[in-house]
Amino acid sequence: MAGLRRAVDDAGDPTLCAAVRTCTKASGTLTELLKRAIHEPVILTCLMNHVMWDQWVRTGGVLVDGHAGEAAVALSTVQFLIVPGWAEDLECYLAFMETLLLVPRTDAAFTGQ
Repeated sequence: MAGLRRAVDDAGDPTLCAAVRTCTKASGTLTELLKRAIHEPVILTCLMNHVMWDQWVRTGGVLVDGHAGEAAVALSTVQFLIVPGWAEDLECYLAFMETLLLVPRTDAAFTGQ
């Protein structure tokens, strides 16, 4: 716990706020895409083909209501701050997810064809 506390303390307010904002936005974007995937399974396939599916989504990236959702964002924020390369990977995944939100449902690029 001491290392965790040190990482958060050393981050400073702007860095910590940016980490929380990015993790929260990524979780919200993921939640929206998972809702769409019910009717468009190709979305799930696209999400699962990214390295962050295993590194983030499967380990707590899905935002849920209540304390569990807060804990997920807290865990993601810690990873964002202390795991080398993780912040960049999440930002890349967020950009990818935002692209999926913008692609028309009938677009061939969406299906990867």
